[in-house]
Amino acid sequence: MSKEIFKSKIGLFVPCYMDLLYPEAALKSLKFLEHLNLNVSFLYNLTCCGQPFFNSGETEKGKFFMDQVLNILNEYDYIIVLAASCTSMVKNHYQNFISDISTQTELKNKVYEFTEFLYDIYKIHKSKINLVQNKKVSIVYSCHGLRELQLAKSSELRTNNINKVKEILNIIQGLEIVEVEMWDECCGFGGTFSYYENDLSVKMGKDLLNKFINKNINTLIGYDLSCLTHLKTITNKQNENVEFFYIGEILYNSLSFITE
Repeated sequence: MSKEIFKSKIGLFVPCYMDLLYPEAALKSLKFLEHLNLNVSFLYNLTCCGQPFFNSGETEKGKFFMDQVLNILNEYDYIIVLAASCTSMVKNHYQNFISDISTQTELKNKVYEFTEFLYDIYKIHKSKINLVQNKKVSIVYSCHGLRELQLAKSSELRTNNINKVKEILNIIQGLEIVEVEMWDECCGFGGTFSYYENDLSVKMGKDLLNKFINKNINTLIGYDLSCLTHLKTITNKQNENVEFFYIGEILYNSLSFITE
């Protein structure tokens, strides 16, 4: 990693649903980044990326939140977003509403999903950080991160993408990662899709969950808490004993000085 990264001013963008439902996951993610000696601060003025509005055709309402992101862009060297879907909205879809090429480029170069930043910018997989966590786990590969941010290689794409999520988790001593068949299937959440196509959404979630349950995996890690929440709701209805962790939580919990 470059020594310049430790001098960089980094903003942490916490998605709206994460702020409301899982503030402890956001806090642990911040503490983990601080443990890496990074200069990180919460972006209190950013409450939403506008994705729900853009996806529902409410473009003007979506642009309101987009403008909030653009207004603080020059203040930071990097912006880390704690959700792949929100990151993709900012990096890949804002450009549909922005004509200025330099702004589009700045978004691409400054905005990173949490694991994307750790792998591409910090290069944590090459560091000597001491992480220990004795768990048998599997990974929920949410679609936006997999197919739009290319955090790993999905089965339908002819690419040689590195599995950045797994590479990061592999540095945790004692963590056993178990793969399941058709691991890259959608969980069925899809934001507004789960509202308009509720029955289909739940069926897709059940199908994915059964892949893990049938292998006796009761700990799932993901980089999109929205998808994990969808699956968690289904497990609660089915009385299944499954734990769900945002990747920033599992990394923080794995620090050598943390005991649980």
